[in-house]
Amino acid sequence: MDITSHIFRKTVSKGSKSEHDAVCVRIEGKTYLLRERGKNAFHNPELEVLVGKEIQASGDIVGNVFFVRNYTVID
Repeated sequence: MDITSHIFRKTVSKGSKSEHDAVCVRIEGKTYLLRERGKNAFHNPELEVLVGKEIQASGDIVGNVFFVRNYTVID
């Protein structure tokens, strides 16, 4: 799936041991966690620097997660 979207931070899993600020992407009106396969799900500095930026990306949606394969920041 190819997307163009704004990257933002959102608190997820409120009230649980897994509560944290996650890097997210909105696709067709729905919010998904933005992750890279094989990387830390709670802390990924490579994706955290994208917060506030617009990207073009390709990846796959699995549940509430968009697993990004590659991306380009749009100026």
